[in-house]
Amino acid sequence: MNKPLTPKNCDLRDFQFMPMDVRRLLTSETWVTGSADEKCAAMSLWLESWHQVPAASLPDNEKMLAHLSGAGSKWKKVKPHVLRSWTEGGDGRLYHPVVAEKALEAWIEKLSLAIAGNTGNAKRWQIAIDSSALQSSLREAVEQLKIIAPRSKSLNKKPAKVIQSQSPPDSPPDSPPDSGGNRNRQGQGQGQGQGQGQGQGQGLNNTSSSAREDFFQESVDNQPKFNMFFGWQVSPHFLTDRKAYGFNSGLLNEQVLTEFCGYWLGKNEKLTQVEWEHKLANNLVKLTNNPVLSTCTARKSNVPDNNTTDWLTPELAEEIGL
Repeated sequence: MNKPLTPKNCDLRDFQFMPMDVRRLLTSETWVTGSADEKCAAMSLWLESWHQVPAASLPDNEKMLAHLSGAGSKWKKVKPHVLRSWTEGGDGRLYHPVVAEKALEAWIEKLSLAIAGNTGNAKRWQIAIDSSALQSSLREAVEQLKIIAPRSKSLNKKPAKVIQSQSPPDSPPDSPPDSGGNRNRQGQGQGQGQGQGQGQGQGLNNTSSSAREDFFQESVDNQPKFNMFFGWQVSPHFLTDRKAYGFNSGLLNEQVLTEFCGYWLGKNEKLTQVEWEHKLANNLVKLTNNPVLSTCTARKSNVPDNNTTDWLTPELAEEIGL
């Protein structure tokens, strides 16, 4: 029985760009022998599969395939040629081996960044952050890549080599030395900053800007730099250590975080996890110190499904980085 070529949680919807091996594409039989309609439909399906979950897959449904390919009424005519390299995954989806290879390489990179961020934050804050789920996903991705593309350069990179040399953990890692029970803060979550601390709506802390800078200047060594992406989350310590910045934790909600990610998504700027959090914290400080913005943000977060941004003028959005 055929198996899926990518893990079921392989999600690259926050990856705007799909790698394309130009020479491999132009010399492929699908491209060389295809008609204009067939090439167009094939390319559309390759691209559409990149942002499906799992990545590199498509629903095994005639109407959906006709729609996603853009072929419409011509689908039945182009189908045999367009689907010649796709395989059934046994889960009601079709998978393309070449797209799956590129997807696994990107997925490994994404997981590696998340694990590295957790490791750096655990060392910095002397807290235990459980990355076992991320490591398990990374191990699964590496094993699948070894099967479909054993010569992939991603397999020779450090994250893949390290995960292959390790045995699957039987239990969560111990806390770092000298962490102490009182350092296990509320709001810790699994993965990269999924948990959020308590204390929304607490009073403001009049922390000086120099104190915030000293707080930020703690070591960020060994943390990788990355472009902002949708789905980015703050680390577990972010809210519990907000006093170092002096912002109102009640202002941090999903809408504000989404708008922050959206604003920086189009910027060609690579920062570490800590640096991104520093930038977000500074924006929250501006919100905290501006009663009008604070009131609008709080009102907005308390209204479900309210997508209006009438209160947020372009000038204010630019000022606070939203």
